[in-house]
Amino acid sequence: MQLVVAKYNKGDLVALNVFGHILLSPENKARIGIVMSLPRNYYKASADQELIYWVYDVVVGNELIIDVPQEFLIRINKHENEEDID
Repeated sequence: MQLVVAKYNKGDLVALNVFGHILLSPENKARIGIVMSLPRNYYKASADQELIYWVYDVVVGNELIIDVPQEFLIRINKHENEEDID
């Protein structure tokens, strides 16, 4: 089993990838979210496999989505859309 490091912190700006959009309600057209929780481990086991991954609570628009897998998130860099003002 390979250990995966948590990538996000509370307060980070994120976008949902294609899989993450499945978690949104159809009326929610927001594109940017904010991580509202510290990372938590999610564990699920069945007879033939174990799944362990990081999940977060994320607010996108006016919707709080609980237990969003880390793999569904894309980091928004702090200065990604700022223009150089020099």
